[in-house]
Amino acid sequence: MQHRFEALGYTGQIAAIHGGMDVEERERQRIFFMPPAERLRQNLPNPDAPSARIMLATDAAGEGINLQFAWLMVNFDVPWNPARLEQRMGRLHRFGQRHDEVRIFNFIADKTREGDVLATLLAKLDEARRELCTDKVFDVVGQQLQELSIRDLLRQALFETAPYSAQKQLESLLATQRLRAAVEEQRKQASSFGDVAKRLGN
Repeated sequence: MQHRFEALGYTGQIAAIHGGMDVEERERQRIFFMPPAERLRQNLPNPDAPSARIMLATDAAGEGINLQFAWLMVNFDVPWNPARLEQRMGRLHRFGQRHDEVRIFNFIADKTREGDVLATLLAKLDEARRELCTDKVFDVVGQQLQELSIRDLLRQALFETAPYSAQKQLESLLATQRLRAAVEEQRKQASSFGDVAKRLGN
């Protein structure tokens, strides 16, 4: 993939993170991807050094790396587990994000059984996010799908004709009303935790 971008004229402008890197190299790549203004804001050395325009990353960048200075993500390979998809998006869509809009594109194979199931999953998540007017919906998706294996659903779809039972299960599990209740429950728990923390602090 990196060679393809270099062939398009991005040589020297690509940061990369993968599982074979140690923590220090991952951080160097993150800083290389960081715009000069953000480096300056964080008082990093050499803020005017050239920065990458693109970061290529495997799931090794899915957790623990803050990229809130970026606002555009393309998932070439949508993970089986929606909670991992939420973790990826959380690298950008987090506290400190200064762009009004974060855009995330998920590539799926058109006119395939796998693509149909994943398209249903992504459509239900987007529908819930819009109807609930909150991105908190992504925080509860993992809880809703704890007992469910997307991989198993895709296997089932291999032996069925559309619409697949996997799509029906996802539509049921990710129904807006169900997600609304889960988001409300999470808010209550966070509020209760905050109250306990205040009492302990006094």
